[in-house]
Amino acid sequence: MADANPGNRSQESQSGNFIEPNGENMTSSEYRNLRHKIGSQSEVAKQLGVDKMTISNRERGVYSISREAKLALVYLMTCKTAGLGAYSGE
Repeated sequence: MADANPGNRSQESQSGNFIEPNGENMTSSEYRNLRHKIGSQSEVAKQLGVDKMTISNRERGVYSISREAKLALVYLMTCKTAGLGAYSGE
């Protein structure tokens, strides 16, 4: 499925810091690529308080990526790049 307007997708700056995605839907491959930068499926699932299969299903396109799921992943990446750590889920 081709993106009609690729210029509006989430991007990384020249320094590698994540720029928050705009209001468009996040694709499963975008979700997977960003999650890889944060950690393993298990690590991210624990931080988000969801089952590892939820992460897997999002990455395989079984579940669509909700705005909430996208923003949660962006939050984790922002914490990581800022050196703030992340919510431990405990």
